[in-house]
Amino acid sequence: MSLTPPSEPKLPRVNLHPEQSRPWPPTLPAAEPPAPPPALPVRRRSTPAAVIVALLALSGLGAYVVYRALHRSEALQEAPAADGGTPTVRVVEVKRSAKEQDLTLPGTTLADQQTPLYARINGYLKSFAFDLGDPVKKGQLVAEIDSP
Repeated sequence: MSLTPPSEPKLPRVNLHPEQSRPWPPTLPAAEPPAPPPALPVRRRSTPAAVIVALLALSGLGAYVVYRALHRSEALQEAPAADGGTPTVRVVEVKRSAKEQDLTLPGTTLADQQTPLYARINGYLKSFAFDLGDPVKKGQLVAEIDSP
């Protein structure tokens, strides 16, 4: 038995970087992926808001069913008989009322046509015979012009 230490295994030859004394390309040791965190148990709790929404939905559905049932019974009462009988009709007598109905609504009145007025000569207005909106007839003097 020999007591010589075991020899180290020979490593394969690696290319070295020309300016450095380390292997090229540089290598990093392989990293182990991190262990996933332990999964937490999923626990669902019913919140008061969900209970309130469910109760509102149920009450709305109940109101709709009652509404449809009431209107259906009214429609069946007003419908003609299925055996071909005469239909039921509501009748009201027409009477003349003593009060007249007045209806006042806001509004504006506009002319169908608008015509711009131009003077035949240049100058300043000496006098103006009408106000804005006054009716004017053909041949009437509208304004006097003072020419320089």
